[in-house]
Amino acid sequence: MIDPGRINIFERWDSQQAVTTFRGSGPSQEQSAVMLAASVSEYAVADARSLT
Repeated sequence: MIDPGRINIFERWDSQQAVTTFRGSGPSQEQSAVMLAASVSEYAVADARSLT
């Protein structure tokens, strides 16, 4: 473990509208108070296959 105080969150959304609605609300005041930094990226994935 490189940084025990770090949390990485990965999300998968069904539609652009769903993520836009969610992102529009932003973090709560409690969440913002403890967040040191945030980075949001969007990736276009052409295909996926299960590895299990």
